[in-house]
Amino acid sequence: MDLRFCNDWAAPQQFTPEKALLKIRMPAHLEQITLDGNRLYAVFESGAKAYALNAKTRIGRVVSFDIDTLVKEAKQNDDAKAQ
Repeated sequence: MDLRFCNDWAAPQQFTPEKALLKIRMPAHLEQITLDGNRLYAVFESGAKAYALNAKTRIGRVVSFDIDTLVKEAKQNDDAKAQ
């Protein structure tokens, strides 16, 4: 599997939501993501004091996701919406 994401603020026209092959919903205040092998690591700042009072979901740590499972579930959600 080839997972790609764009974080190039200098060239926003290269990546738009319409060009995405798959959209994966994440909780609010996702600050940073990185890939290592088959894991996606996400850092959320919703646990920070500035956001904690108003955030619906508070995540104050790094969360590790299995990429294959994440993509499989996102595709299933897309398929369910299409029906």
